[in-house]
Amino acid sequence: MVTINDIAKRANVSVATISKVLNNQPGPSPETREAVLAIANELNYTITAAQQQKRKRINRTIGIITEEITAFTTPRLIDGIGVCCEERGYHYILGNLRFNSRFDNNPIHLQKKADLIQELTEDLQSRHASAILYVGAMTQMAIPLPVTENYHFISVFSASDNALIPAVIYDNRNAAYQATKLLLDKGHRKIGMIAGSVSTPHTMERLLGYQDALFEYGIPYNPQLTLYANWDRKQSYDYMPFLLQENVTAIFSQNDIMAMGVYDYCNEHGIRIGRDLSLIGFDDCEYASFCRPALSSISLPLFEIGHTATNILIDLLEAGTPPKKQITQLKCKLVERESSNYQPPSSSS
Repeated sequence: MVTINDIAKRANVSVATISKVLNNQPGPSPETREAVLAIANELNYTITAAQQQKRKRINRTIGIITEEITAFTTPRLIDGIGVCCEERGYHYILGNLRFNSRFDNNPIHLQKKADLIQELTEDLQSRHASAILYVGAMTQMAIPLPVTENYHFISVFSASDNALIPAVIYDNRNAAYQATKLLLDKGHRKIGMIAGSVSTPHTMERLLGYQDALFEYGIPYNPQLTLYANWDRKQSYDYMPFLLQENVTAIFSQNDIMAMGVYDYCNEHGIRIGRDLSLIGFDDCEYASFCRPALSSISLPLFEIGHTATNILIDLLEAGTPPKKQITQLKCKLVERESSNYQPPSSSS
């Protein structure tokens, strides 16, 4: 089925512009209107009288449930949601579960978390939210959501095992591949990786991306150079003597917090990051650019994830069709700064 997103891509204009043209609202120029209508006709896009009446009856309010509003990723995700709602003429109601302050990661709390989600979902429904965007605090499996065929959820920045819930996340594997490839392009052949928790999917996906790049360059994977620090700065610090003993010339840290442990060790032992050792982090937290030298890191497409998920949800509402299980993965961006400048002597020109 053709959607207004398809028309927007062909016309190279925003979804909001397409919506205004199709609903005969002011704003777009005559030339834009003519081009959009021509493309809509070419794609056989039609709105039946029943669909028009359904659109008028839609309560244009969306509920947002965040696992933790204080997580560094959440504000940009919500910003993307808010901008899309503004473009499409919707409002939103925000609810925060406060998982970080209420619980730790112990599985014993899963039922309590599920009960809180059910309670907040019912509250948003009572305030006439047409559907819900569930914003995870990490890219992991979300808590089971109370979904029915007649009520839409989209999982944002997390995935769900429920067949009725689409998800929008980012491509961990490709991001790790980008980071490792940059180091390989600079001539590094012994690249240590400080990984997160062995039990989490994003740790394993980033490991696969690291291995993909090594394989492309014909370098055998050495499991001794992958150390699991459980996302912890102190544990990352403690691993540094071993990695240096293995003569690594570069380190890929699976998050910026663990990269700070590398900075701590190097600063204490006279090792100059960016001049004696290359380092790349992951997440591109605000402090990455404040380090000296500034930390190269993987930047997450947070705004784009929120915006894309909201477009998918509104399309489902306006089409009146049941959701299809789908995972949309958006590409990350590698931000190169001074910490990855070092090239081993054999690669120097």
